[in-house]
Amino acid sequence: MKRRLGFSTHAVHGDPEARPDWAPVVTPLYQSATFTNPIGSTQEVIYARYGNNPNHVAIAKRLALLEGGEAAIFVGSGMGAVALSHLAVLRPGDHLLASEWNYGGVQRLFSQEFGRFGIDVSLVNPLEPRT
Repeated sequence: MKRRLGFSTHAVHGDPEARPDWAPVVTPLYQSATFTNPIGSTQEVIYARYGNNPNHVAIAKRLALLEGGEAAIFVGSGMGAVALSHLAVLRPGDHLLASEWNYGGVQRLFSQEFGRFGIDVSLVNPLEPRT
């Protein structure tokens, strides 16, 4: 009978069955923000802001495992997370109602950039219930 691994084991070790033979027990930490990409390479560019460097990929896989999800993604900035999460669900013709108390970069994204995608945005004062 195969023993079911618990949450703590998965948190520390990930999925042991997905680990190749002779792989390190501890997930390697890549201390680099840039990676080489030879001219003419067809491999995807690895870049921290794209959320695809080895550290991001490892932690996303671990989070998906812990949450029981199919996949997860990590991004290099809060603005990246805001843009990614909103653009994943909003479509041209949609109307977004957002607080005018957002961080300035978020306000600019909503009020200046989303219009180019056909998304209408209204920034409202959350203390004004009728807005």
